[in-house]
Amino acid sequence: MLSEQKDDVIAISNYLLDRFSEYAIVDSSPEGRLQAQLLWVLDKLKEPNFSLPLPAEQLSTLRYIYTDGTLSFRASNPDDINSIFKEIELPLVQLISIIVDNELLVKTDYYPYISRVIAELISCLENASRVLSTNEVIFLKELEELKLDIDSGKQQLPFQSHLPRFPGYTEVKSFRGNTIDDIPRAKNLFKIFKNAVFNGVRPKSWVNEAAAKQAVEELIINS
Repeated sequence: MLSEQKDDVIAISNYLLDRFSEYAIVDSSPEGRLQAQLLWVLDKLKEPNFSLPLPAEQLSTLRYIYTDGTLSFRASNPDDINSIFKEIELPLVQLISIIVDNELLVKTDYYPYISRVIAELISCLENASRVLSTNEVIFLKELEELKLDIDSGKQQLPFQSHLPRFPGYTEVKSFRGNTIDDIPRAKNLFKIFKNAVFNGVRPKSWVNEAAAKQAVEELIINS
């Protein structure tokens, strides 16, 4: 787990360092401050007792630059939200997910297991003992379409935003409890789906493909 995370941190950091290499490493610019923060992170990785997560307060520059969106205009097409997301926002949020939240990233090798989770969530909704609300029916259709796209290789994860593609999901989810939480098995499946599809992270128990397969099988059997 730590080995994969370190490899991902190195790869993402090197990508960002290369992207902003034309700018001086100075405190007077966001490009310079980001490079300094990334070099500090790479140095931390070399320490013999390195562990994750790193203290959030030591990563204030990285977190601020991501939250503020101050480097969005450095995308190859700053008027295109997809360019901004893929080239700037996604690498930053992935880096934060690993080094601040100690997460494991979603990768294409894990798509089949995410697809199985979505299939089980679809089954839960289709076989619910109560009538689904209008928004829940819309969400069910969204899940069916998403599973087809993942299985066909058309869809890369994560999504930048819930909207405009997932209006049903947007109405179903809530910080106070999702509307489908009362449906048996749905709550745990929904959490894995949400984190993978919109946050780009997989469960910490999915340390490799074999572990992911076992975890999904156990989840399905025990649900």
